[in-house]
Amino acid sequence: MKRVLVINCSAPHYNLGAHKLADWLVEQGYGVTSYEGDPGRWGLDADLVCLSVIFSWHAPLACQIALRLKEQAEVWAGGPGLFALAHWWQQQTGLAVVKGLDARFERQRGRYKMTFASRGCPVNCSFCIVPRLEGLTFALDPEFIPAPVLCDNNLSALPVVYQRHIIARYQAFHQPLLDANSGFEPRSFERETYQRWKPILRGPWRFALDELRELADVERMMAVLKEVSPRRKRVYCCLLYTSD
Repeated sequence: MKRVLVINCSAPHYNLGAHKLADWLVEQGYGVTSYEGDPGRWGLDADLVCLSVIFSWHAPLACQIALRLKEQAEVWAGGPGLFALAHWWQQQTGLAVVKGLDARFERQRGRYKMTFASRGCPVNCSFCIVPRLEGLTFALDPEFIPAPVLCDNNLSALPVVYQRHIIARYQAFHQPLLDANSGFEPRSFERETYQRWKPILRGPWRFALDELRELADVERMMAVLKEVSPRRKRVYCCLLYTSD
């Protein structure tokens, strides 16, 4: 049996990709050991090492592990934290990055803390990695397994019939929706959107104010959410610094 290490280089953050990869590898017949963070130097007798990086600032740790283990094992490395660092990674390690979503286990089924019912976003904000990582058109996954945290990038822009499908699936699984992690898009958020999601969303209403041109849409969305407690409204702001 081929021995595999799956390492979450962004621990203690929950790493959905690492969990799905580990489950997929088990189904392929591999013997899998998972680590949260750097496993150190002991007990690493493996044939394959898989490094998953959520955030780019964890890439140096992944690089250290890869350099330490690449002479004794095959190394896979991927995740959104390495997506824009493929050239740097190749220079540092001599290895390639698995870029974008990995079709081998992207739709691996399981009961996880997080889930995606769709991928992609049509808005194409210049500072956002999602269009480059997942695409500008929605890729729907109707058979997704509901989880406490729903990570879809733009729920309010999804076709209404599919929004209803997501909600119905949560209700059918009796799964509480504790957080719509990436939130709603003000420009596509209507009173009907609020009424649609209100029965199942137990966590905060998340949305972004990234550019001044969005002010009118954000004001309209805030008016729709007027009855919601301030504690349940979370506004993300993108700060872009420029030099003269």
